[in-house]
Amino acid sequence: MDRIIPQIKCHKAGSFNVDDWKAAEELFKTAEFAEFQQGWADKPSHDFRPAKAAAAWTGTSLIVYAELCDDDIFNDTGEEEFNRIAIGSGDVFEIFLRPAGQDSYYEIHVSPRNQKFQIRLPFPNCFQKLKQDFKSPDEMLESFKIWNPVVRSRVSIDRAARKWRVLAEIPFSMLVEKETVSAGLKWRFSFCRYDYTRPERNPAYSSTSPHSAINYHLVDEYGILEFI
Repeated sequence: MDRIIPQIKCHKAGSFNVDDWKAAEELFKTAEFAEFQQGWADKPSHDFRPAKAAAAWTGTSLIVYAELCDDDIFNDTGEEEFNRIAIGSGDVFEIFLRPAGQDSYYEIHVSPRNQKFQIRLPFPNCFQKLKQDFKSPDEMLESFKIWNPVVRSRVSIDRAARKWRVLAEIPFSMLVEKETVSAGLKWRFSFCRYDYTRPERNPAYSSTSPHSAINYHLVDEYGILEFI
């Protein structure tokens, strides 16, 4: 399979309210979407379902919008369980962002119950390279968690249409460590998902990145997000 790195434009918006779905629909009506794929496979698995996601920006935040087809929309982890990793409990939409000029990158999860998980990874392959510095993988993961600020997000579920949508507002104060955000910048991005369909125990994996393996941390294979 040809592995082509996706490149999408991220348009600047005015003021934005994450609670306003109509405004979001209008904002992303003409956006460039990245389509999900299974780059590691010669053809999609039988349980692969289409999904797409796009981004826009304001003076203070990145806005991410996603539409995910899903035959069984669920996650047992509740919204109140902030920063608990819930990828084994049901469906999860994931956002990976590496701002320009940074070694660090960010991983953000939103579930159908609007449960959120957010971490900062200091550099690619840090789980392997830093494992000797921590007593356990759980301790290392705990050290990566971001507790403040918290991503603002909303979820809309249409069970009849077998689709759920995510709208997330991620403050630049969380993400940006070096470059001031301005038109012309290019970030690395990846949108990914865990899509469970009961009674199957394992999820269908997919990503906007053309990953050569089922590993969402292959940063060099992330797409290009251009701010305009």
